[in-house]
Amino acid sequence: MPEHFEALKKLYVEYKHAAQSVAKALADEEYNEAQNIIRRKGEILRNIVNQENIVEYTDDMRLEQSAIKNEIAQIEKTNLENLKTARDKTSEELKKVRKDTTLHKAYSLGIENSGDIVNTLE
Repeated sequence: MPEHFEALKKLYVEYKHAAQSVAKALADEEYNEAQNIIRRKGEILRNIVNQENIVEYTDDMRLEQSAIKNEIAQIEKTNLENLKTARDKTSEELKKVRKDTTLHKAYSLGIENSGDIVNTLE
């Protein structure tokens, strides 16, 4: 049924736009926004799976579906790489904060050679 496939294509486009929005949010370092969009993508994906189960495909439909999925896969691959980069950056920042906190505690307690203690803890 062509109308079901048209609805499915609209969902694919909606998912693609959401994936592009995640990429933009990650680029702007708006991680909370990216997280909200990722949740929305999950809802869209659930609708896609439901719609895919009721579509009766022709060969042309399968080709079109494959092209759309490949486009989305490229965007998602980039998003995954950007998420990993953001995670690594955040991890490095947390390490700096932990070191600063440990160093501050050592100095505030008046521990001699507190820099050595911090280096040992790392």
